[in-house]
Amino acid sequence: WQGDLAGLRSLALPAEEDVDAVFDQIADAAEQAGAERAARDREAERLEQVQLDRRQALQAHPTPGQQDLDAARGRRQTAWAPLKAQLLGGQRTDDPDAAAQAYEGLVDAADHTADARFSGAEHAGRLAALDSEIEKSELRLNQAEARLVKANDAHDQASAEFARLVSPLGFALSPAAFGAWRDSRISAL
Repeated sequence: WQGDLAGLRSLALPAEEDVDAVFDQIADAAEQAGAERAARDREAERLEQVQLDRRQALQAHPTPGQQDLDAARGRRQTAWAPLKAQLLGGQRTDDPDAAAQAYEGLVDAADHTADARFSGAEHAGRLAALDSEIEKSELRLNQAEARLVKANDAHDQASAEFARLVSPLGFALSPAAFGAWRDSRISAL
């Protein structure tokens, strides 16, 4: 305050009940904003965790596609053809033991590919569940952000109401400084 004592006496102070009501609104809005900020932060962390789980699940379990399965079966059939021909009295293979071992290895490889594809179907179900959880988490995050915006708006409105209440004083005064200023005014008078 800059002025004389008469000027200080003549200031039109807002009514105590009006100031108290605005202070309550500001405090409630600040508390609500803090709670909504914490909820938003929790949802953001949860979303990050579920997204990480999904990325790790994708990396940990690559699923062979139908082309991989068809290629493994094709290699198996190619190795089987000379053995089948020999068994049916056709052209004989040069090394039946090596051909049989190669065929068995390719049968195992085709079986492994088929098993991995089946396991991949189960894994796809888990990925679908993670995708669903990501969508739900994104929704909760968006809702928390909307509630935070609303709480911040309520705080801004209450602060604007306080500024309106003290505007007749002729100078800017924050809600935090008002109590000390009022006490100093009373002491000065």
